[in-house]
This record gives sequence, C-alpha cells and structure tokens, in this order.
Amino acid sequence: MLLFTRVGTLCTFLFLSYSLFSQTPRPSLGNIPLGASAQAKGNQHLFSDDVWGSFNDLSSILLPASEVGVTHRSIFQEVAYSAIGIVHPIHSDWSTFLGIQSIGDAYLSEQSIDLGTVHKIGIIRLGGGISYNQLRAEGVNTLQLITFNFAVRTKLSSKVSLGVAMKNVGQSMYKEGIFGADKSSLLAFGLHYQINSFFKFSTSFEREKYQPIQFKSGFEYQWKKYLFLRGGVQMFPFDISLGSGFHHKKWKVDYAFSTDDVFAWSHQFSICYVIRKLKS
Repeated sequence: MLLFTRVGTLCTFLFLSYSLFSQTPRPSLGNIPLGASAQAKGNQHLFSDDVWGSFNDLSSILLPASEVGVTHRSIFQEVAYSAIGIVHPIHSDWSTFLGIQSIGDAYLSEQSIDLGTVHKIGIIRLGGGISYNQLRAEGVNTLQLITFNFAVRTKLSSKVSLGVAMKNVGQSMYKEGIFGADKSSLLAFGLHYQINSFFKFSTSFEREKYQPIQFKSGFEYQWKKYLFLRGGVQMFPFDISLGSGFHHKKWKVDYAFSTDDVFAWSHQFSICYVIRKLKS
C-alpha cells in the first residue's frame, strides 16, 4: 500500500504539470543539462546527485558537503554554455544552492541567476527554486523574466527511486515590441536503479515545450574510489554520450563527449571542490 501511495504522489504531480506544455509554439532557446556527469549519462536532467543538480534537478543537491563547481560546455564553434554553482547543506535533510549560468555567443546570449533548496521528508525529497533570466540580442534591449523550478524524488526501496522535475514554470515569454523568444519549460520523469555499490543506472523521459518526447538512459561505473566511467544514449533524436571522472580528496574533475544531430558534437569539462563536509 505504501508503494502505491509513493507512486501516486509522483503521478499526480506529473499529471498536473503536463498542461504547462500545451501552448502555442514560439521561438525557444531550449534546455541543456549542465555538468559533465549528466551529459555523459545520456544528457539526463534527473539524478545527477552533484552540484549541477542546482540547474538540472533540485532533488539532486542533497549532498553531504558544501561544494563549489565550474563547468564549460562547447556546443558549436563560438557557442558555449558555462556556469558556476555552490551547494551548501544546512543539515542532512536540507540543502540550498546558488548558481549563475550563461549560454550563447556574441550575437545572442542568455544568462540566469538561480536560487533553490531541497528538503527531505521521510522517503520523499521536495525541491523548489527561482531563476532570474536575461536575454541579450544584437539590436535589442536586454530582456528579463522570472521562472520557477520544482522537483520531487521518492525512494521506493534501497535500490530504486523515481523522480520528476519541472523547469522554467511561470512567465514564459521574453518580449519587446515585435521581438519575442520563449523560455521553454521542461518536464522530466525517470527511474534510478542502484545495482550495487559501484554501478548505477538511470532512465528518463523528457519533454520540452513544443518538442517531441525524448527517451534518455545512462550508467555510471565506479572503479575503486576515484575513477568513474559513464555512458548513455538519447533517442528522438539519436545521440551517444561517453565520459569519465576523477575524484581525489576534495577535487572532482569530470569530462564528457556526446554526438549531436544539429551541431555534430559537444564537449563538457567540469571541476568541483569540496569546501566542508557536514558535521556528524
């Protein structure tokens, strides 16, 4: 009975949010997951469980230590995606974050400042955040809007978890005169399976507003305590991702490469530093 209650909570959240994705299409900048580990596991937003959950999936920032990270993703020629984020756990069941991200080139770019928190209640994690977004385009004044982000994760067993994330809810349109650009909302629903202490698998369905549903799947294999090997696949369109990570003492260095049906390829390099661990 408890299992049905947990699944029912997530399904209700998913159903109520789906209506946000049925509006008339407008130009969109899209959503790209941040962090090399997320990119390597099939470009999934869910279950990153690192500082980059700040931008991808708020239920993933319940970390055992304060961390700060920097990431840079080269998408195509001069188009780049960069971010800096910091996660600070208040205690083992409550964590907060602050992040700044930027994507684009000299002609069109978008920046945001993101704030958020996650709180664990029993077997459920509830995350919420707010983003202040700016769009800069040549010949157009800087445009701003506010959006909200939400995430829920429930632990069905010691090995299996379900997660739902919603990004960019609320005001959805940059607009000045006849110029407009949509801040596309994103809905993600997925499953995470901890096969054993060194092997993880996750799969998810994601839908960005005006776009078809995407299926994403990936794995992470940990060798000893410091080396991580990752891989993933994305369908509709079909892309392959690979990556690795090296974690030693307070430093975490990750790299990812993925094919792209539009830009041919994409690289990402991330580095994190553990500031201070939670006191027992």
